[in-house]
Amino acid sequence: TSTPITTTTLGVEYIYDVNATDSDSDTLTYSLTTKPTDMTINPSTGLISWTPTAKGDSGVVVEVSDGSLTDLQSFTISVVNQPPVITSTPITTAEIEVEYTHDVDASDPDGDTIYYYLVVSPTGMTIDEDTGLINWTPTTAHIGDNPVVVEVSDLELSVTQSFTIVIPGSLSGTVISDASGPAVEGSTVDVKDGVTIISTTTTDAQGRFGVASLAEGTYDIIVTQSGRATSKAQAVHIINSQTNVVNLVQKEVNVPTWECESPTITITGISEGDIISG
Repeated sequence: TSTPITTTTLGVEYIYDVNATDSDSDTLTYSLTTKPTDMTINPSTGLISWTPTAKGDSGVVVEVSDGSLTDLQSFTISVVNQPPVITSTPITTAEIEVEYTHDVDASDPDGDTIYYYLVVSPTGMTIDEDTGLINWTPTTAHIGDNPVVVEVSDLELSVTQSFTIVIPGSLSGTVISDASGPAVEGSTVDVKDGVTIISTTTTDAQGRFGVASLAEGTYDIIVTQSGRATSKAQAVHIINSQTNVVNLVQKEVNVPTWECESPTITITGISEGDIISG
């Protein structure tokens, strides 16, 4: 009187309880006249048990007997394929010009050979069809979000995994002051040994900072964002903008006569009786 179960999954136990009645209330005995390998039936209860090891269709014939009469039930069980399963967690961040690698791990419950494909990917990204290893070197063209869809297939069924790789942008900004000065042709430039390194951290919203006591010369300023993912460099020439100016002012000075000494006058070359005036 029962209806058989006609589909099952590879590697998963199949159970079907055959139900039958006898109008004379005779004791019934159950048996399998046709069956796949390793399928069993309880002769008293009619419970069928089986764990399939291969895909495909298998014919089954159940016989129920009261010792003198029998009845048969025939049916076909289809063992269906199971899709692969992806078990790895994707890496979702990368840096410009730094090689990105991610090994996609997957398995197949049926033991089938599986293959890896990229359904959606940024330019330049590759995946090894047999191992699932992803390789990619992002460029500035990839700044922002880069969607990826990986497919794993056993050539009958497949599964996908979607994720987004984020590439942070490089630093950019506006130079609000750029001091520079002329060089004199033929002049001697004194280059000191070593490099002066000064480090400062700013939390100013505009990125402003100050460095005290810098001598004249050219300095490379390198700005690095939090996390040191990217940086921006610019050379700045420091000159002395404070030119010393001497102002010459003409001013007439009046000196009181009482502060002057009496002059001494010497007269030579005159004769007795000459008149001196003035």
